Amino acid sequence: MIAIGTTLFSGGGSGGGTLTIGVYSDAGLTNPITSADFGDTVYIKAVPTGLTPTNYIFFYYNGTTITKIADQAGSTFTWVIDVALANGDVYVMAYDSVSSDRPWGLTPFEVTGDADANAYFLAAGITDQTIIDDLTPRFVSLKSSGLWDKILAWYPFKGGTASSNKYNAKDPRDLDAAFRLTFFGGWVHSAGGSLPNGTNAYANTHLIPDNEGLTNTDNHLSFNTDTSSAAVNPQFYDLGSGNTSGSILTSLWTRRAANTAAFDSGAFGSNRNSFASTDGSGFWVGAANGANSVLQKNGVTLATKALSPQASLSPFEVFIGGLNENDTLTYYSIRNCIDITIGMGLTPSEGATLEGILS
Repeated sequence: MIAIGTTLFSGGGSGGGTLTIGVYSDAGLTNPITSADFGDTVYIKAVPTGLTPTNYIFFYYNGTTITKIADQAGSTFTWVIDVALANGDVYVMAYDSVSSDRPWGLTPFEVTGDADANAYFLAAGITDQTIIDDLTPRFVSLKSSGLWDKILAWYPFKGGTASSNKYNAKDPRDLDAAFRLTFFGGWVHSAGGSLPNGTNAYANTHLIPDNEGLTNTDNHLSFNTDTSSAAVNPQFYDLGSGNTSGSILTSLWTRRAANTAAFDSGAFGSNRNSFASTDGSGFWVGAANGANSVLQKNGVTLATKALSPQASLSPFEVFIGGLNENDTLTYYSIRNCIDITIGMGLTPSEGATLEGILS
């Protein structure tokens, strides 16, 4: 029987041995700690006294859920923290081969958040623990996968209001220079995303691709939406910017009236990557990485396009909910925004990884 909150008790037998446990920040086990961030690496050490254990089970209890960390012969375990944020305890149980005792030990341990995630939640006023627990692992995974540094702007659209959804999770300052969104027109913000009305709604990211070092062979746009239907306007865009001639576009759409999806990385005549699309929903990635661009949906590459290099990319701010054409919004979108990223080029594998993390 497990008596939660009891520091040490026996699960059976009469050997009288004890078991203690510690969590450390270093592999040398010299710096004991009582908290660490989600995604951090810590070191757990069980110390038996009067026991001859053959097996150890480590687990974490956060007040509601018991999560097994490891089941092994050794008394030391390297733990990359992957449990929900909470004040809790790290437990260990060992089986003593001599006495058949199964003693338990615990140490209080708090799992805290990722520093960048915490800064975003603070700026956006997000206090709902469900959202925090959902988004924090995504921050951690973007970093561990190497994608974090390839993203200039990430808009999670999870806060339910314009005031929370405007923030760029990569740089949550309330500044145009931090690519904080400015919403215009009719939007509906909910726990499921931000939905433009398709007639006058758009959001300015204040991000100019050409100013941020993005090129037509090194850039990406990603867009997660649950809106399937085709747009009424035959030329609509979900996000992007460019000039009136279409020679320096940075843009993405997932389903036009003609049932096509496309990613523009430069001139639409020579650098548009398109594919037939009868369902506009899903996690879409348009990415230029070197000689080619790819258009992906839900981690699967739909089309690859050989790129013609250009001297520059769009010199206009990227708009969400339509296309910024020479600083004028055109071709409004009808699609609900769930997640959007803008940044440097991605390989097909990285695009699939991004989808796996954010979708």
